[in-house]
Amino acid sequence: MAPQVSIIGSGNAGLTAAYHFSLQGANVCLFGAKGFDQPLADIEARGGIEALSSFNDVPLTYAGFQKIDKVTRELKEAIATQIYLFYLSHRSLKSRCLLRCCRIYVMDKLSC
Repeated sequence: MAPQVSIIGSGNAGLTAAYHFSLQGANVCLFGAKGFDQPLADIEARGGIEALSSFNDVPLTYAGFQKIDKVTRELKEAIATQIYLFYLSHRSLKSRCLLRCCRIYVMDKLSC
């Protein structure tokens, strides 16, 4: 069974993490807060994330398209069924209830 991963944040770091987890075979749920969720609308329209093949004439290694299993604007939905929950910005760590109910990875460290 594929790992269940939630990414909290749909900025550059969150999109990159979602792409790479999906590339490695994980089922990915991507959360974006209302008002900051334009990337989610784009992903919903396309069905996934496309990584560029080049930028400024420089070839990029991980070009391609990866399906994202779920996008949501509801935090409870993002954490409901996931095994691993990743925050990629310290600004996202505003909810103490998340710290009590989930194993949360902040960058490369486990917070309990």
